[in-house]
Amino acid sequence: MSTVFVAAGPYSWGSSRMRAYWVAEKMGAAVVQFGRPLPDADTYVWQKSFDLDFIKAHQDKRHYWDVCDPIWWFSPGDVEELVHWIDGVVCSTKALAADLREWGGFADLPIMTIDDRLDFAHFPIKRTGDAGVTTRFIWYGVAVNRVSLAGAMINLARLAANGYNIALTVFDDQPTVPMGKFDFPVYHIQWDVAKENAVIASHDIALLPPYPGAWGWVKSKNKHVTAWACGLPVTDGIEYDVLTDMVEQAKTGQCWMPDDLSGFDVALSAREWEAIVCHS
Repeated sequence: MSTVFVAAGPYSWGSSRMRAYWVAEKMGAAVVQFGRPLPDADTYVWQKSFDLDFIKAHQDKRHYWDVCDPIWWFSPGDVEELVHWIDGVVCSTKALAADLREWGGFADLPIMTIDDRLDFAHFPIKRTGDAGVTTRFIWYGVAVNRVSLAGAMINLARLAANGYNIALTVFDDQPTVPMGKFDFPVYHIQWDVAKENAVIASHDIALLPPYPGAWGWVKSKNKHVTAWACGLPVTDGIEYDVLTDMVEQAKTGQCWMPDDLSGFDVALSAREWEAIVCHS
């Protein structure tokens, strides 16, 4: 049973890496970036983007739509048409799958969930030692999602005003666009997937507030898992007392971390995809 993952973007895109490239590698499947010629296969997994004309023209094949964003909110007509031509939808969270069911009422459409997971071979470097004189926070993601930092930045400013020696690194695709002026250092580093592990692991605490509102409710916490893979504890930065405790704990290396990350191994996602492909 041959399978092709059609990745929405290049390997450097987090969603494509977690939901296409890494999964396909574990399955021994092919990956083709969207918009490029597709080889013949028994099954096509359309990661986020899809070619409806291709899908209609190849109804002798199986087609699954893999999504990590509520695309039906913004392209309802396209999604309403798509679902009549595919074999199922795979969502990155249960909340996203529930939202799709509620939105469309698709009684006959299989809607499944496969979590975002990581290839831990990509993260050999771990945070080592205790925090130095400065406790180094890091936020990473796509620059348009910096809005999630708004509430947490107030508490970082409060930490600085109360004598805590802190700094924040913003690791994204718009390093020339400053966050603004604060009474603590804010550094900007250009996102680079090849440096992802080293950059994150060189910090002390990952500052990862959820995206505000309904969008945040349906998104996965893959950034948390990425931080843990690099040896960093995670905070949303919203509760000041919790934040001060974490800064104190970071100095002694006592911050809470999961004991076992095996449930976040992308090999599990590959097995779940194989079950879908082989039993559908």
